Amino acid sequence: VGLLADEAVCERLRKCMLHYPQVNDTGEVSAAVLWEALKAVVRGELISILAHSDRMDRAETDRLVREILQVDRRYVETPEKGHLRERRRLQAEFGLLPTGRAVEQLRKARGAL
Repeated sequence: VGLLADEAVCERLRKCMLHYPQVNDTGEVSAAVLWEALKAVVRGELISILAHSDRMDRAETDRLVREILQVDRRYVETPEKGHLRERRRLQAEFGLLPTGRAVEQLRKARGAL
């Protein structure tokens, strides 16, 4: 539900569904076979989109953890209030990541009801 609410995802799937038959409908296979193959291609697109989204989420989490650790190291070397403010900002940003995922899961759950 949440994935199909994204206009970019819908447009990517729309292009895929329009392009596939143009390229592969040569008349050599039945419409049923072409339909089943198209469904498999669309599933693959969805899996690709989800995998990319997961990679981006992990990359963002890893980036924030690295930055927090760097700020902690700087604070150990020179304890300044600026380092603490930066750590709090990064920690707040890190804390919002799971919230975004939870909101997505709630949207999906509402759509299932």
